[in-house]
Amino acid sequence: MSKKLLTIKELSKRTGISPRTLYQWVFYGKIEPVVPGHCLFDENVVDVIKNIKKNRKGRRSPNGIKIGGTENENSI
Repeated sequence: MSKKLLTIKELSKRTGISPRTLYQWVFYGKIEPVVPGHCLFDENVVDVIKNIKKNRKGRRSPNGIKIGGTENENSI
């Protein structure tokens, strides 16, 4: 029985992570495609992405300004 491989688009729909972010995660080694050079993924990468999402804290823009998280937006 062969496993279904997921494209970036399918992986994005399943996880709620944008395709651009997924491509970046491949580039930086957070997730790995089944076949190097092709963005096809085994279904178990969905669990890996869920763990990454769970462990992410507030995101920051390139200049260090926080763009996510739980801080009160009216505190400025």
